Amino acid sequence: MKELTTKLDKSNILIDNLTKRLEVSEKRNDELNTQLSSTGNCTHSQDRKRFLLSGSTSTGVAFSVRLTKQLTGLSPHQPVVFDMIVTDTLQAYNNNDGIFAAPISADVANDGDTDYGSASQIVVLKVNKNQHVWISTLSGSGALDGYNDNTFSGWLLYPLE
Repeated sequence: MKELTTKLDKSNILIDNLTKRLEVSEKRNDELNTQLSSTGNCTHSQDRKRFLLSGSTSTGVAFSVRLTKQLTGLSPHQPVVFDMIVTDTLQAYNNNDGIFAAPISADVANDGDTDYGSASQIVVLKVNKNQHVWISTLSGSGALDGYNDNTFSGWLLYPLE
């Protein structure tokens, strides 16, 4: 019986500690919601999510595409057509010609990742509305292995409009 009482006491202490932690977390959550509401930018929970994710703008621009197959017969400076759209929030990437047309003037980050993760580069660009961005071949064998190892992505940093 003494052993059961000891276990019960330990359980009660654990429950008290968890209850206190929950109260502190709920209080902090209320404080953060108050701060967020006081910005004047957010009145609805969906707006709050958008504000948290994209800073001061409500325009979410992001795309990510993959090459799922091998391309052959490529000539120098030919745009690479990534055939699988993973994300394209504003349908600005054309998987027929491999070109992303900027839907707004903005500073954007673009990332290109090549075969087997052997090279990757992120470039920050200032683009104007409807300006085209793409990845092209330089030279070489005229072939590119796909199979999800090659990606092309871009996302909005700051709108310029």
